[in-house]
This record gives sequence, C-alpha cells and structure tokens, in this order.
Amino acid sequence: MLKNLIDIKHQLSEVDQSTKKNIFFLGLAVFLVLLSYPLIRSSSTAIFLQSFGAKSSPLVWVWSVLALSILVSFYNHFQLKWRIHILYAGTGIFSIAFILFCFSMVQAGNSFFAWPFYIWKEVYIVVMLHMVYGLLNTLVDIKIAKILYGPLGAIGSLGGVFGGLLTSQFTSTYGLSGITIAGAVIILLSVFSYLMAEKTEIKKTNEKSDVSPLASVSQIKTYTALMAAIVILSQFVINLANFKFNVLFELAVPDQVTKTEQLGRLYTWINLIAFMLQIIVLPFLLRFVSLRRIHLLIPIIYLATQMWTLGGGALAVASMFMVLKGTDYSIFAVSKELLYFPLTNKQKYGAKYIVDMFCYRFGKGIISFIMIYVQALFWIDALLYASLILWLVAVIPLTKIHTLLTKDQK
Repeated sequence: MLKNLIDIKHQLSEVDQSTKKNIFFLGLAVFLVLLSYPLIRSSSTAIFLQSFGAKSSPLVWVWSVLALSILVSFYNHFQLKWRIHILYAGTGIFSIAFILFCFSMVQAGNSFFAWPFYIWKEVYIVVMLHMVYGLLNTLVDIKIAKILYGPLGAIGSLGGVFGGLLTSQFTSTYGLSGITIAGAVIILLSVFSYLMAEKTEIKKTNEKSDVSPLASVSQIKTYTALMAAIVILSQFVINLANFKFNVLFELAVPDQVTKTEQLGRLYTWINLIAFMLQIIVLPFLLRFVSLRRIHLLIPIIYLATQMWTLGGGALAVASMFMVLKGTDYSIFAVSKELLYFPLTNKQKYGAKYIVDMFCYRFGKGIISFIMIYVQALFWIDALLYASLILWLVAVIPLTKIHTLLTKDQK
C-alpha cells in the first residue's frame, strides 16, 4: 500500500498546477456529493418505509431504474450540446429544490411525495458522480485519471462515512428536516467545487466506436455474456438482501426518527468497510491473489454471510447487508474493471456499454419486478442462494477465458 501511495505521489508531482487544481476540486466534489448522500438517503428511506412499508420497496426500485435510465439518456444527449458545468450546476440546483419540495409536501401530510423523494435520491447521486468522472477524464491525461480512480473511491467512501455519522448523531437533535436541509446545502457546496474546475476541456478523448456495442463484441460474445451474467446476478443478490433487510428493519425499528438514525449508522459502516477494503485489503489482494481467486472469493464470502443470517434476526441481516454493500463498492467494483483489461478499445466500448450501462440497471429492474410479486422471506432466501450459486458457477468459465485473453494479449 505504501509503495502504491509513493508511486501515485511521484506521478502527481509531475503534473502542472492547473491539473492539480482540477484534481483537487473534482476530488472535493466527489467527497461532498457522497457526504450528502447518507443524509438524503436516510431521510428519504425512513420516510418511505414509514409511509408505505418495506414491501413497497421493489416497486419504487423499478421506478428508480426507469427514471435513471431516462435521465442518463437525457444527459448523454445534452452533454454534447451544453457545457457539462451547466449540466452539473443545473442538476445540483434542481436536486436541492426537488428534494426540499418533496420533503415539505410529506411534512404537510401528502405522503405520495415520499415516492418521488425516494426515486430522486437514487438518481441524483449516479448522475452527479457520472459527470464528475466524465469531466475528470477530459481535464487530465488518461494515465493520471486511471491512477486517481482508487484514491477518489476512497475519498468518496470517507464522505459516506462522515455523512452517515452526521445522520446518526444529529437526527434526534435537529430532526429529519435538519438532516435533509444539511444534505441539500452539501449538494450546493459540491456544485461550487465542481464549477472551480477548468471551464475549458484540456484533453479530448475520441474513444467512441464507429460500430454498435453488439458488433464490437462479436469476437468475445461468451466472455461478454458471462460478465453480464455476474453483474446481473450481483444486482439480484444486493437487492434481495436489501429487501430482506428492509422487511426486518421495519419490524425492529417502528419510529421514523430512529429509523433515520439507524440508517445513518448502517451507511457509516458500509462506507467504512468499503474504505478499509480499498486502502488495506484490495492492494494486498491485487498483488498476491490471482484475479480468478478474487472473483471466486466474492460469491463465497456472500454465501457465508447469507448462511450466518439464518435465524439471526435483524442484526445478523444488517451485518450481512453491510458486508455485501461494502464489498460491492470496493473489491467487486475493481475486480470487475480488471476484466476489461485484455480487450481492445472497441471491445471495451461495447462490453462496458452492454455490461455497465444496460445489464446493471436491467438486473436491478428485473429482480425488483420479481419481488413485487414474490415477497415471502423463504423465497427471498431461496432466490439469494440460487443467485449466489449461479454467480459462482459463472465465474469459473469467465476467469478461464480472461486468462486466455491475457495470454493472447502478451
């Protein structure tokens, strides 16, 4: 880990002052937007669970996936016409106004607005982070951008840790209104930080393929299909676990303010686990453990934590959910990215579009739709086990093909 930090410091020392400024302000924007998220997320989730119950979670997740898909398409279209700084500022200001409007309507007794409040908290975080990393890729050299992804992920996790701590410590004092307003103010600060980065793009990348995503992966169809399978199955597992947690959490914590506090503690631990995995465990794994074993290890760990929850109640399920989300944010995210390394630029474009853009949302959408109709915890557990076993099975041929592609590349 120390060697990695020294290497990063050496490479960053060679960049000019303008690039360092861009890195600082975009890093601060990542920290701030992820600092805001536990406050908004805890408030909106507690309100939704209190108003409509855990069994309505799958339906609101389906609407969240649809809203996010529409918004991402909108941004992909308009970022070619409008300056990305305007889009980011507009998104931030709209998010603040919309979040506060929905919250005030709920407080006035109109519980319907718990739905758009919950949906938008799922949307704004993805869109704003997407624009931060998009601007980073155009303002700094691609080699510098690549070495920054890990540290920026750790900075974001720290933002999540502090956001969770703020939520858990101050909800009882300032109420949900204070927590929600604080989250909105932090979003505004992230806008100011983003606007401090260069307004003119320094580096232009022209990596868009001239062929369709499907055509670009014609020579690696099986490999892409297996990557898509593990991403879809990972979304099955995460969302099944989330639903199971919501059901038991609703029963264990009846009060709305207490719900918000406890959710803040949950998100603190999730982000703390992700942070520790990123800075301590992940560098060790990447250096001493093969990628094949890492990918096998992830569903095995998930299986072990799921088995541990049997008969363990809400606390055991919460612990399982923390491990799943913390690992998903760190080890799984990085190990998945490494699967793209042996591919050509055109193949990466197609595979990333299919796997990250389509299958990620498709996986969450389809399992959420299933859970609208299948809500008994027995069947949720059965689906969890089935998904984990299928994931483990899919990893074996996937990593074999990865090994062959890596050898061919050499």
